[in-house]
Amino acid sequence: QFRLEESSSFLVELVDWGGVDADPRLMLASDTVPTLSYFLGSYNDWFNWYYDCSDIHYLRGELAPGTYYVGVTNDAFRATQLLFANLTLRTDIPGQMPCLLDCNGQGECDQSTGDCRCNDGWAGSVVNAPDTCQFQIKKVEFDTRYTSEVRIGNWDYYELPEIKAGDTTSLLVEFYSESLHAYPAMFVRHGEIPRLKEGFLPTYDAFIFDFGDETGFEYVQGQRMSVLVNSTNLNSGTYYIGVYNIWGHNGAERYNSHDTCSYHIKAMLFTAGTPCPSTINGFCDGLLNVCDFNTGNCLCPTDRLWRDCSFHANELNPHSAETLDFYDIEIEDSVYFLVEIQKKYLRENLNLLVTVEVLGGKDSATPLVLARFGELPFANDKSKFDDHDLLSNFYEDSRHQILLDAQELTTQGAGQWYIAVMNPETASSSLSFSIKAEFLTELDCPSNHNNIDPDVSSEDECSAAGMCIRELGRCDCDEGHVLDDCSADGIFALYPGSFFPWDYSAPPHSESKDDDSAVLIPPIAPDDWVYFSVIVGCKSRSLRVYFSTSNDGAAPLLVIRRGRLPLMISGTYDYWDYYNGETKHEPTQQIYVTPCGDLDHGCGDSCCIAPHYPGTTFATGAPEPGMYYIGVYNDKSARETISDYFLRVDVDASFEAEDATLSGCPEDSCAPGFLGFKCLATCPGVAPTDAYSNSPTGDDQICGGSGVCSFANDDDFDVTVCACSAHFTGPDCDLQCPEGHVPGSADDDDTYQIPQVCGGRGKCVTIELDGELIADCDCDEGFGGSSCLESCEDCGNHGTCEWLDSTKKMCLR
Repeated sequence: QFRLEESSSFLVELVDWGGVDADPRLMLASDTVPTLSYFLGSYNDWFNWYYDCSDIHYLRGELAPGTYYVGVTNDAFRATQLLFANLTLRTDIPGQMPCLLDCNGQGECDQSTGDCRCNDGWAGSVVNAPDTCQFQIKKVEFDTRYTSEVRIGNWDYYELPEIKAGDTTSLLVEFYSESLHAYPAMFVRHGEIPRLKEGFLPTYDAFIFDFGDETGFEYVQGQRMSVLVNSTNLNSGTYYIGVYNIWGHNGAERYNSHDTCSYHIKAMLFTAGTPCPSTINGFCDGLLNVCDFNTGNCLCPTDRLWRDCSFHANELNPHSAETLDFYDIEIEDSVYFLVEIQKKYLRENLNLLVTVEVLGGKDSATPLVLARFGELPFANDKSKFDDHDLLSNFYEDSRHQILLDAQELTTQGAGQWYIAVMNPETASSSLSFSIKAEFLTELDCPSNHNNIDPDVSSEDECSAAGMCIRELGRCDCDEGHVLDDCSADGIFALYPGSFFPWDYSAPPHSESKDDDSAVLIPPIAPDDWVYFSVIVGCKSRSLRVYFSTSNDGAAPLLVIRRGRLPLMISGTYDYWDYYNGETKHEPTQQIYVTPCGDLDHGCGDSCCIAPHYPGTTFATGAPEPGMYYIGVYNDKSARETISDYFLRVDVDASFEAEDATLSGCPEDSCAPGFLGFKCLATCPGVAPTDAYSNSPTGDDQICGGSGVCSFANDDDFDVTVCACSAHFTGPDCDLQCPEGHVPGSADDDDTYQIPQVCGGRGKCVTIELDGELIADCDCDEGFGGSSCLESCEDCGNHGTCEWLDSTKKMCLR
């Protein structure tokens, strides 16, 4: 409580100096104590509380004479530690505003603004708050390792010795965190200290700096960062390093820090060569003869991962199916494994099954299991892993499996598959688990995971809505059913400007719809999906998807993903209704995707994610041409089935487009791989042949990159075909024809051999063998073999030579 006898400017500041998991909030009221629902005007420290962006919480302004009450609460929902803090009241005459911390004794208070002008060698946070002069800029030396720690929302600043660019070729700054639960960022700036932009959440591009490490910040949460300033960019003068521990709760998905960051940092100058990334053990984590000083790259052995070789991978043996046990993996920590795939395994059409069993049952921990070919898998970017078991994590299963089927292994070829077992941020305890890998020629297919259909048993493979291909362990779903277990409805193909269900099922090239073309709306039970698709066939478009339901007890989630089915898990979709979807599950949701600089729907000239009223605008770039899958999920917390709903899809000309098309694309603007009316016909290879969420898909190459696409004929504008180049065949031109070396001549050398399709003695054809399309040779008369190189001319002139198959021949009278 405090009393003012006359009108005054005031500043109430609370400095949290205890554990980082305390969560204070500051409020002010007059005549009575404040509560969470009652306080005076805007006098509550909502910003610093909600974002947990600083240890300094404050209220300031001007008050009339009277009695006032200050309330401090330690938030019941977010805090896990006791709050220890200092509370200070500062007052002055009206128009003379006190400064935070009284400028920490390291600056001069400008009372007209309440901000500090810091002394040389000192700085404040300068983000959404007055300056404080609380951070010393420490002078450091090259080639010396420094150890420090920085709390959430604070900076550590370092000033390097002056550099003369002509005397050196590169500057390397290495950062290594020892705090798994912290999320640090490290930046380098010439002439000034790095800053966080005013009013921005602390994502990578929200900082002001000259050099940083986006890869280290994004993919390993800042735990390892390496900044190299090469001779081209290195200027004479003074460089500053800034280490920032980002906010504890900032609303930007995964960008949250939960601990004070303890770290090591070292700056080095080099006069020759290009240094490799290093850790506290040295270049390339101390491995000998691994750093290539010509390129600055670590040539890591197969069991050491990441650019600095600091992640170790344990080898699994799929032949022995040996089980390995691991204990007490901390939250936000990971263990990595590798499986070596040789060419002979590919010829045997083996499937690789990796099984992780949680020790102690499902209530102890819920891991995340990812796989990636040739590189370290990362959970926060769907392009950085090839396979996953995200659904088992979502359902908190005790058994997690990743199946890399024979087709997936063949697509990638021989090499190393890396498996990551992660104890995610959402876990509540350490993780103990067993893991094994095994080769299988046949295996069961997935069954209905959510088991919501009373007519379908949890034991029914492919949810009784598809056929199990046991050679791959994969479901071939019946029409109208999708997902790996065939449990969802879809995929309903929509066209630009259509409403579902009223407009559904017209052919893409039709200008109108019949009144009787509507279909029954598939209900979406709790923990169930329905999927739609729409084609964006040209550039400079905007994509808008609008969903609404009248079912009050439903909990919908609207998501979009290009080229593959989305799931209910963040990271498996490209767009969602940020403001109404993931946590609120509002009955009306909208997603609008448009180029940066959209003045009508975006944030002016910049890129942004913004409210769309209702919904969310992604003014982050026009949608790339492709097949977009729209998913509507009814969350497992829902109290009601979604039975009454509609969906509208629009693909319109964006403000960047030169045409004025209201819906779809003009035919003369079709992107490569798209043809016909409104560019709605896709060439083979552009859209995936299946739409599973977790199986291999195409590489978006038109006709496999080895053919020319056109309509099948002038009367059918739905079917496209490929005319393959000489060395390829198949519907997608993705099958390479057999080649044979036949005698030729070069520089009068008669032994010179020229490879030709089917040895130049036949034509390449596509045949089906054991249910799979392969390239084969139809040999000319008298020739055979896999490449038509074998002749059949030795029947003594008393019979004819016939080929029984590609390798066996016999003489007939």
